[in-house]
Amino acid sequence: VVTQADPSRRHKRSLKQVVATIVKQQTQHRVNSLFAAKPSTLRFVSNKKEGLRRRTRMGSSFGALDASIEEVEESPSLFVPNQKQPSNAEVPPEADEALKKEYGDFLKLLDDPVLQALVSKRDEYEFNLFAFMQVFPGKPLTTLGYIIFNDHEFPNIFGFTAFDLWYFLRDVELGMRKDVPFHNSAHVADVLQTLHALLIQCKFVEWATSFEVYGMLLACTIHDYDHPGVNNAFLINSRDPLAVLYNDQSVLENHHAASGFGLILNNHASIIDCMPKEDSARLRAMVIGLIQTTDMKLHFSFLSEAQSNLSSMQVLMQEYSYNSEFFEGLEEVDRMILFKMALKCADISNPSKPFDTYQQWTGRVMEEFFNQGDKEKVMGLEVSPMCDRLTTRVYKSQIGFIEFVVLPLFNAFSMVAPWVGERVLPQLLENKERHKKLGEVEQFGLPAPNC
Repeated sequence: VVTQADPSRRHKRSLKQVVATIVKQQTQHRVNSLFAAKPSTLRFVSNKKEGLRRRTRMGSSFGALDASIEEVEESPSLFVPNQKQPSNAEVPPEADEALKKEYGDFLKLLDDPVLQALVSKRDEYEFNLFAFMQVFPGKPLTTLGYIIFNDHEFPNIFGFTAFDLWYFLRDVELGMRKDVPFHNSAHVADVLQTLHALLIQCKFVEWATSFEVYGMLLACTIHDYDHPGVNNAFLINSRDPLAVLYNDQSVLENHHAASGFGLILNNHASIIDCMPKEDSARLRAMVIGLIQTTDMKLHFSFLSEAQSNLSSMQVLMQEYSYNSEFFEGLEEVDRMILFKMALKCADISNPSKPFDTYQQWTGRVMEEFFNQGDKEKVMGLEVSPMCDRLTTRVYKSQIGFIEFVVLPLFNAFSMVAPWVGERVLPQLLENKERHKKLGEVEQFGLPAPNC
């Protein structure tokens, strides 16, 4: 049984007061004291099946850092009270001085009051990664990943150090190609945070084991590792060595899983060797299965199978009033369907985010598609759908994507996660209508809608 620190209650403060005091005092001791003084919303949820105790953070909130900041009721600190705090002492003696300095600088960054304010909304589905990157443009995956993995206390539970976690995330981010417009470390950070928010808001953390949540977030972290910025069809049609290696089957997904695990086993084995071999093997199988499910070629067959299972689940769930006891009794195969659904929803969640955020992601993914189309023209290949920058209409592509891919997936997921139906689907439908209005403007020259 893993024991953890008891939550504490603290006094309410406004963010404006906190930041003003921090700026005035300018000492690390004061910064830590101030943020430690915020009210904690930590609570413990007992896992009946494995006796593990894990914490979740419910309802945390922080306002924007501007003159309109109002009173903030609750916001968690980055780490559990009384939990062992990360330090440079965890760095292996054989590590070079440059790596030690880099880790030390990273730990100092975590104490930045502005960063703490921004990431305090990390449990929220509407978290704006672009706002975060505007202030901290360096390494979104390393920073958010480190905080989120610590939120779930994986270093404490599984026995690796905070340095091991940071070093792994750092190398994953370094392995993402910077010249790829969409499938880069920002996308992975966004999917990771979205998955984390879904697990919190849909209350999966109340019944899923720490092992399962770790597997989901680990799969998410490497699910697009070393993405080349082109799709499977391009790799197959161009007879790319990766397509030859994987026999044209889920080429990218196999590459992400294989290269991601290659990175882990060669340089970061501590994050999986911390558990018994049979559990490590089970974790690897789980992660590979989750990553392979993100192959869009398999999307409709998976969704069809999942909908059948979810319909049966929904009837039984209603008898349990969506109580966690129902989920705890599910067979592993049914639990995996839910985990795959959650990861797939997070992976293609952009159209379900606030429209301004969605538009920024759309610009990135369309540029990546157009770059592929340009390459296909040069190579004499047939240009893939939505990849011709001269003929593709963005609004049409997005309406189709929402109608035929995103909406059916989220509708299915809402059968076992009512929160998705209440909070996510309305935004998804609103964004679809906005694209229709933008299409009317382009086609008929109508006045531009207030989008």
